[in-house]
Amino acid sequence: MDIEKAEFTVSGGIRLLEDISLQVKPGEMVALVGTSGSGKSTLALLMAQLYDLSSGSIRYDGHAIGSLCKADISHNITMIAQHPYIFTGTVRENLLYSASSICDELCDLPVDEKIYEVIQNVGLEDDFLHFGLNMVMPKDEGSQNEQKIIQIRQLVAEYVHKKFLDDIEFFDVREFSEHSCLLDNLIIGESVNETYSIDRIIEHIGFMAILKKFVLDQELEHLGWKIEQATIDHVHQKKEGHKSLFQVSSMEAGELIFYTRLLLSLGDGKPQMTKERDALLVLALRYIPDQHTLVDLDPGIKEKIVRMRHFFLSEVIGVDMDNPLKGQALPTQFSDFRPFFPSVYIGTRSLLINIVFGQIKCGMQKSRILEKEIIACCFLLVFLTRSKNRRSILR
Repeated sequence: MDIEKAEFTVSGGIRLLEDISLQVKPGEMVALVGTSGSGKSTLALLMAQLYDLSSGSIRYDGHAIGSLCKADISHNITMIAQHPYIFTGTVRENLLYSASSICDELCDLPVDEKIYEVIQNVGLEDDFLHFGLNMVMPKDEGSQNEQKIIQIRQLVAEYVHKKFLDDIEFFDVREFSEHSCLLDNLIIGESVNETYSIDRIIEHIGFMAILKKFVLDQELEHLGWKIEQATIDHVHQKKEGHKSLFQVSSMEAGELIFYTRLLLSLGDGKPQMTKERDALLVLALRYIPDQHTLVDLDPGIKEKIVRMRHFFLSEVIGVDMDNPLKGQALPTQFSDFRPFFPSVYIGTRSLLINIVFGQIKCGMQKSRILEKEIIACCFLLVFLTRSKNRRSILR
């Protein structure tokens, strides 16, 4: 590459580059070093044909940059911007963005094998695996993919369940989950139309009546008040409102001002208005015992939650609790409810949670390693189950 007497001037006669000359030989690595605003990025943009020279020349193998088409530049020059931009759309669409813009009927887009090769070469393989496993499958994917995931889940449960006991808390209708929020513990299920989402369930007359029946309404309100008080104290002690401080609380960073005002108005922690009670209930229902460690949960509440769960599923939803493993057709009025049972796909949860049928217990770094182990086991199980002697091989 040869740059000779390159100049670049913008409107108003402001000259950003003046009399720049340099030569880069094949195999050389060259760094442009200079103070902020000295023109390093501007020169890079000129070299990538994103800006046009005001005067001077840039040549690649003797060819003037102005004589090269966009396809020539894209095939021979890779540019990574100082502030990279991710476009709205899928990861695949982002990867093929530039290729799509230069390809026409005479130029095919890269095949999947080539895309995977590039992903591996740049070290993104583990990240893409993480993206895929932690995505929520779109509703329009249909039940066919859901059934495939359930089949893999059954293989994992049958053959490698014990391998992951230390790292995964598997869903169990009979047990309290330390790694699930209290709402999930109470209903251990989901609704397609979000009737039982945290924001809407506090308005559900039937659900609130059951909370009162098991004397959980006031206990959860008090738990919400304790979370509110502990979180505000925690933030003030740290003397900053950084979002990482809220990782140990069910309160979100954007709610700090609201709950601070609520705490001041409550005083002794006994809400009088419905709005106040609802706000405290939301904090309690979001609470994940293992993650939100600012406050502890009374073991007595855990026992009540499991008893209420059994009542809710059997008496309200109509689930046969004597045989939860069996696929069941729920009453028409609750046809949108999906209990967290081994035979049921959980539409609001990630592929990973659906495959292992549980919550990951370990931290981020260990979970990345765990994800690779899970995928390796799934591929092996699917491969071996297709062999004639699959039972003996798997055992």
